[in-house]
Amino acid sequence: MRELTLEQALEVIAAAEYATLATCDREGYPYAVPISPVLEGDHIYFHATGIPGGRKEDNMLADPNVSLAFVSK
Repeated sequence: MRELTLEQALEVIAAAEYATLATCDREGYPYAVPISPVLEGDHIYFHATGIPGGRKEDNMLADPNVSLAFVSK
């Protein structure tokens, strides 16, 4: 396994065209969805409907452990 430095990881995030957010629901079923991330400081933001009951939000409230895979050329 090759671990990136924080600086290298931030470069990958900044260059990414999109990312895939992977979560699990209460029953343990995985759910992955493409997102358009925005890096601001040390926070990553992405679009959500803002309406309670969205699948991403429900899954993250049930289990805050997530995975983000950043994609760039």
